Amino acid sequence: MQDLKDASEDEQIRLMDSFFDWRKIKGKWKKRSDWHVCSFATDGIKLCITFATGNAPAVTNVPCLVKAGYQIPTPDQPVDAMQIDRGLYHVREDNMHRVLKKVATDSKMRITAIDPGVLKPIEAASVEITGKQTWTTEKIAKAALETIRRITEAEWKRGSDRSFLEEKEKRLRQSNAEYDAAIRALGGEDADGVVAKRTVDEGSLRRHMAAWFTHLPALRTVLLGESRCKIRWVHERKETSYIDTACDAIMERSTLRVAHEIDRRRGARRAPGAASRALEDVQRCVDERRNVYAKNKGAKHAVFMGDGTFSHSRGHISIPKKRLVKALAHRGMCILVQEAYTSKRCPCGTADLKTTSQSSDGRFRCHETPGPDRCCICDEIGEEQMDRDFLAVVNLLYIAFCVLRGGQWPPWLAKNDDAST
Repeated sequence: MQDLKDASEDEQIRLMDSFFDWRKIKGKWKKRSDWHVCSFATDGIKLCITFATGNAPAVTNVPCLVKAGYQIPTPDQPVDAMQIDRGLYHVREDNMHRVLKKVATDSKMRITAIDPGVLKPIEAASVEITGKQTWTTEKIAKAALETIRRITEAEWKRGSDRSFLEEKEKRLRQSNAEYDAAIRALGGEDADGVVAKRTVDEGSLRRHMAAWFTHLPALRTVLLGESRCKIRWVHERKETSYIDTACDAIMERSTLRVAHEIDRRRGARRAPGAASRALEDVQRCVDERRNVYAKNKGAKHAVFMGDGTFSHSRGHISIPKKRLVKALAHRGMCILVQEAYTSKRCPCGTADLKTTSQSSDGRFRCHETPGPDRCCICDEIGEEQMDRDFLAVVNLLYIAFCVLRGGQWPPWLAKNDDAST
C-alpha cells in the first residue's frame, strides 16, 4: 500500500472511512456523504472518532489548552477585538497592552465576565460599552446586577447528568460488596483506607498500590465492563451538550427552537395541564431571547474569564474549566484574565474583604477594616448583593473595560505583594 502521507486527499479520506462500519455510528449513516473521519483514538476500551464536513481555519491558541495551566502566548502584535470572530487570548497585568488594541470610542462592544468556582461553577454578568461612556466600578456593579446569570453546583450536577452518575454509583456499591470494599479502601472510608494525593511519600504510594492490586479483580470487572463504558459514554455526551448549551447562553446565541427543551423539563405528556404551561414557557423564552438579540444587534461580543487554576475540592464535583474555555473560544472571542485578588478586594478599591458575621454560607463580604466613608459598591447594590463571586465578576468587568479602553490595570488588583489569589 502506498504510504498514507504520499496518498492524495481523496485516498486518505477513503482509507479513514473504510476503518469503521458506518451503520453502527449513530447519526452519521444517513449523512455519510457529508461526514468524513479525520482522526480517531482508542485506549482499547473507548473509541473517540473526530468527524469533519469541510475545511475551516483553526481557532487561535485553542491547541495550547493541552498544555498544563494556561500557557497562552502573547501575540506578536496587539489584535483588534472588533475584527476577531473567534480566538483565545490571555491578558495579564504585565501584557495588557500587548494583547488587545484600544477599541475606538465609536465602537459598540458587549463584554461578559465569568468567575469560575466550585460552589458556583459559573457566575457571569454583561455590560455594554459604547461611545465615550466612562464606566466606574459602582456603575458596572449596578449594570451587572441586571444581567447576572449563574449556575450552581446542584444545577450543574442535574444539567450534566452527574446526579444520575452518582446515583448509579451508589446503587452499584450497594449491590456489589467487593466493589464497595475496594472503593472504601482506596478512598479512605475505613480504618485501613488510603488516599492518593497529588504528592505523596513513598510509603503512601506503596500502600495505595497495594490496595489497588488487592482489589484489582473487583475493580477490573466493574470499571472495564461494557455496561460501565456505556454509562461513561452517555454521561460524556450529556455533559458536552450541557457545556455547549451554557456557552451558547453566555455568548447570547441560544437557539429559538426551545419547544423540545421546555417539553422535556415540564413533562407535558404526563402532568395534567402542563402542556399549556409549557407552551407559555416556550413563547416567553423565545420572546426573551429575541429581545436580547435585537438589543445587542451590531455589538461585538467578547467574554473575559478568570484564569483561576484551583484544583478539585474533595466533596465537590470537578469543573471542566478548559472545556468551558474551549467551547467559548469556538463560539466567539474568549480572553482569559489574571484574576488575582478579584474576590479578596472590594471593587471600590479602598479595602480588602472579609466574610460577614451574618453570612451562613461564607459567601457574603464586607470591608475588613471599615473606614470613615461608606462603600460605594455596597450603597449601589445593597449588602444582600455583596456576594464574593459577584464582586469578582465586577472586578473582572472593570479589568475588561480598562483593557479595551487602553487604561491601566486597577491598582487594588495589582500583584504587588505576596498575598494569595
